[in-house]
Amino acid sequence: MENLSAEFVAAVSRKTRTRLIANRHGKKALPWFLPWAAFQMTRMAPQADVIHLGDPLLTLLLLARLGLQKPVTVTVHGLDVLYPSPLYQALLRRSFPRVSLAFCISHFVEQRVRERFPAVKTTVLSPGQRGSCAVPGATRAGLARALERSIPTGPLLLAIARLVRRKGLAWFVERVLPQVPSAMLLIIGDGPERQRIAESARRAGVPERVLLAGTVPRETLNMAYTVSDLLVMPNIPVPGDAEGFGLVALEAASAGLPVIAADLEGIPDAVIPNETGILVPPQDATAWVAALTRLLRDSMTRQQLANRAPKAIRERFSWEQRGDVILETFTRLSRHRP
Repeated sequence: MENLSAEFVAAVSRKTRTRLIANRHGKKALPWFLPWAAFQMTRMAPQADVIHLGDPLLTLLLLARLGLQKPVTVTVHGLDVLYPSPLYQALLRRSFPRVSLAFCISHFVEQRVRERFPAVKTTVLSPGQRGSCAVPGATRAGLARALERSIPTGPLLLAIARLVRRKGLAWFVERVLPQVPSAMLLIIGDGPERQRIAESARRAGVPERVLLAGTVPRETLNMAYTVSDLLVMPNIPVPGDAEGFGLVALEAASAGLPVIAADLEGIPDAVIPNETGILVPPQDATAWVAALTRLLRDSMTRQQLANRAPKAIRERFSWEQRGDVILETFTRLSRHRP
């Protein structure tokens, strides 16, 4: 979320003059950041044409009756409007309708916003991808050295995620991986599901084919994108949680790594079927095994996807294009001030 907000600001800043009010000290600083941000917004508002909030939480500032008299927009990522706290939802019902426009990162998120706040105007602005994540000259041996782990020969599946239940990795390890012989699953990321994933691997009899690498430096992550055979995103539906988009699908495709992802929530907005990857019904083990087996056996189709993907990302997910869209939207809003 923080990276997306930074890219949003950078995209606009390349087009016009901006002023940034940022919390650089994490969630612990929110109690002092919110009143400070309210003061700064009030001070800067007379010189601004539009005020943009990077998180729906910040719409709570609008309850303070700051007298901004300027259009206010907000970026919505998904869980920031779905978070199942009765107090938060009660406050959001009062503050969120005061925005002029909500930028939603996927059609799934836009639909959720419309269900909860039908009076709020929305538009979809998916995240972009800056450059390629490919590492020229990267090899699997080099990745193994960087991870200080052994990586066997054979198909290498990659999953990059915060290890929470909705990512579906425990399900994938137990229900799908045993049916894809010789495939190795490299999981980069950490989180509360790590132990459960390891236990699922043991129950399924594939502990030697699941490598939990934890968090790694960016260079190592990009090496993994470059030398793997497929990126998998086996998300599953979880009440009270959701995938707003699927940024790793863009990163993988930029490196020429085909994606197989669950056709769920905001993920379809991040995958271009038959160009950057394919979508599979969530929690359908038979469909997942068939898709993986087909692409791992059909090296020609896999290579075609690898060749198409970087170009598709450059053409459809450019931050330069998004900067133009944002500026056009801000210009239109500034002509119709509240």
